[in-house]
Amino acid sequence: MKNQFIECVLKGIALEQETKMPIVLLENRENDRVLPIWIGPFEASAIIIEAEGVLPPRPLTHDLMVKFLRKHHFRLNRIEIYKGYEDKHLARIIYRSAFKVYAMDLRPSDGIALALRFHAPILVQRDIFQGCTFKNEDTVPFQPWNDDILYLETEPPDSRLM
Repeated sequence: MKNQFIECVLKGIALEQETKMPIVLLENRENDRVLPIWIGPFEASAIIIEAEGVLPPRPLTHDLMVKFLRKHHFRLNRIEIYKGYEDKHLARIIYRSAFKVYAMDLRPSDGIALALRFHAPILVQRDIFQGCTFKNEDTVPFQPWNDDILYLETEPPDSRLM
């Protein structure tokens, strides 16, 4: 598995200006590349809420799934993004109960949201980084004049949105 997959971390969420669709950015620290994955706004919210440590008044869907898995003694081992083509990606979660290991396909965004909640590794197939990625220095520092991607920034606590 080590040769096939590379561990990644959540670098952030971007917003494509033309379509206004969120893009999750996964950073591959092995070779300093970033993988963009287009996701929906609700999935982006689930990822942002966990990444920012926001505690909603009631559990969200991913929080309920975590509670369910833990209550029944399941452990999330990892998420694997195992195939990518154009702007589509396939993912699965690998989880276990006692000595039995299970795998289940799911959307990459749901897998990332669960991995963040379980503090589980996010693994990406090595071949995916051959094509649809860009260099990390293209994203840092933030360049506000970039017309293709607008980065979402967190609002300060005294923001007018609160």
